[in-house]
Amino acid sequence: MGLLSSGEPLIWEECKKYSKHIQRCGIKQFIHQYNKLKHRRNDKMYWGDEIEYMIVRFDNKNRKAQLSLKSPEIIKYFGNIEQKCAAKGKAQFSLKSPELKGVA
Repeated sequence: MGLLSSGEPLIWEECKKYSKHIQRCGIKQFIHQYNKLKHRRNDKMYWGDEIEYMIVRFDNKNRKAQLSLKSPEIIKYFGNIEQKCAAKGKAQFSLKSPELKGVA
């Protein structure tokens, strides 16, 4: 994807004016993509493909979802598994990415 448009960044107070609109558009896009892709299974991964996750904690009683702050521990846990698999010649996945440099 290339540059969609050029312009000046907004200050935070200006950004807040558009937050509801951005939230509504994001929700609509998510629902559209979910409905379009919900039946896909067992897609092949190719070199360069990535999967991104968010770790979320759900509070069903209060109907809230919060982003979990336990990502570093989880990344370290899976990094240890990755190292053990690689040592046995059975590396199945990789956590390598620029975003995680120095975390795992």
